[in-house]
Amino acid sequence: MIRFCLAGAATIALCAMAVSQKPASTGAATAKATQFAVLKGMPYSATQTTTITKVEPDGQTTTQTLISLLWRDAEGRTRQDDINENMMGETRAINVSDPIARVGYAWNDGDDLDKRANPVIVSYTPESWREIDTWPDSQSSAKPQNPPLGDRARHSDPNVTVEMLQHKILNGIYVEGQRVTRTIPAGAAGSGKSIIGTLEKWYSPELQLTIYSVQDCPRSGKTVVEVTNINRSNPDPSLFQPPANRPKIDMATGQPLN
Repeated sequence: MIRFCLAGAATIALCAMAVSQKPASTGAATAKATQFAVLKGMPYSATQTTTITKVEPDGQTTTQTLISLLWRDAEGRTRQDDINENMMGETRAINVSDPIARVGYAWNDGDDLDKRANPVIVSYTPESWREIDTWPDSQSSAKPQNPPLGDRARHSDPNVTVEMLQHKILNGIYVEGQRVTRTIPAGAAGSGKSIIGTLEKWYSPELQLTIYSVQDCPRSGKTVVEVTNINRSNPDPSLFQPPANRPKIDMATGQPLN
């Protein structure tokens, strides 16, 4: 089964609160109302590791690690390969977004997959959508301004506090940090005591990419996402093309394209 998603749009649930972020992970061209972002001149390739730790009802702790390979070229095309390893070997769920051609591709790959039974799913961006150079809330200056250490802002929810963190270099990249703390008061949502959850993220204004984030909540566990092995050179153009030997299906109509 094809797993299709618009890579790069990130909304993280923090103890029952949705906290919206700028594009994390890949910076792919992602719909935002009737706009989409094309991140030109910021190529890279990298590895993204997601580690999810949960405490099960029986008290056992489980840990799941997910690996993704990420690419963005100088024209803003993106690719994300989500890798799954099992007893049968390695399979990949692949998503490519081409904002220049206004098209996206998704397919599964693996040595043991029947290629004819796993077509490429093709989606098209409506012509009515308007291209923007960057996300509206991104910093526009070449050298981002750093918020003072400990500077705090109050979220619209009185139980949420946002703290801007001191900038630093992380995995070779200049990043700016933010920590969001959510407190669920005792007695709310059936809890006999208050619950505190945090979301910390470190964002690269230069790449418009979240390099590191950690979400920690007693209810949902702990999720750490880190981008490493960052290479700033332009990736091979062939990475952003679908395989020529696969059938293609229009996502909107379900009809074959070749």
